[in-house]
Parts: sequence; structure tokens; C-alpha cells
Amino acid sequence: THSISFFPVPIITVLEGVDTEDELYLKVSELFQFILGDYPIFYDNLSEVIVENDKWTFISDSKTRILTTSNMLFTQLNALKYFEKTIYPTRELKDYSYIDIRVAEKVIVKEKYRKG
Repeated sequence: THSISFFPVPIITVLEGVDTEDELYLKVSELFQFILGDYPIFYDNLSEVIVENDKWTFISDSKTRILTTSNMLFTQLNALKYFEKTIYPTRELKDYSYIDIRVAEKVIVKEKYRKG
């Protein structure tokens, strides 16, 4: 048998109070279809997705937290993809402790502390 360590997949955490009806399952399914099809590098580095009523937080393997709103997920992830392209090769998403893309047309970041 194969264990999850051979096929690393992100953990999905649904916080208490979130409506877990079919609509949420559909949204999660659509989200992963979008990420796998349009933004596979994001999926490859994704460790966890935390679902709250109005906010989804994506945590990368490098512990970067990406903050989005539940009603604008695809728009905001496209903005993140564009942001990632504009900062490369000088910076990468892993250089930030968090990236907040909840405000329209703004990307708010906090850089991780670097030694030296």
C-alpha cells in the first residue's frame, strides 16, 4: 500500500461554523481543478487550506500564508499568479510570511526575516 507521504496532498481544514453542505464541496472541487489546471506550481507547494466562512487561507510548504476571501477565490488566485510572475526572479512567494490578496487590486505582503 502507498502512504500519503508518497503522494503529498494538501490538508483541507474546515473550521467550526462553516456550512459543509454540497456547495462547499463543489467549491473545493472547482478550486482544485482550477489550481491543478491553471496554477500547478501553486498546488505543488501547497501544504494546507483553511476554510472559514468568509476567508480561505492557503499555507505553503515554506509556511507562507496566502489570505483570500471566499467569494473572490479565483480572481484573487489569478492576482497571486500575476504577482508571482512580476516578482520573479528577485523574489519568490516563499520569501514572505504572508501575502494578503483580499483587497481588490492590492497585494499586501510581509517579508520573512532574512539573516545577513
